[in-house]
Amino acid sequence: MKGWSRGLLLILLCVCVWGCEVQQGQEETAFIEPLRLEMAQESYSLSENEITWQAINETGDAYTIWLIPTLEEQQSDGSWQAIKCEVGFCGVGDPLGEMMQGGIDTQWYPTLQPGVYRLSYNVQKEDNERETISAEFVMTE
Repeated sequence: MKGWSRGLLLILLCVCVWGCEVQQGQEETAFIEPLRLEMAQESYSLSENEITWQAINETGDAYTIWLIPTLEEQQSDGSWQAIKCEVGFCGVGDPLGEMMQGGIDTQWYPTLQPGVYRLSYNVQKEDNERETISAEFVMTE
């Protein structure tokens, strides 16, 4: 091997080792949505009366939230199936400031069973742009 090719090989090897060290030293940071729904707990027992949540708005924009929950259960194939709710809701939006806390009564959903669930609410920006905020949680025995 010629001298210049050994030097090039050495440089490439050093760059690769340095790159690996830099990547190992970096922590992964998860992106947190500025407008989101968070569950108060990661899991709830079927014996609990309420599933609590908080809607967080760190966008600096004014939003309205419709407190009409959509609860879905994750199926074995990864899809989501809506759970029938035994009560009705009227659709009047509430202002969503920086944070709002609430809960849903487990008695509204008599078919709850252990599994993974997703709770969703619709929100709307002042310019009528709509979106859905959701959070997942686990129901246990």
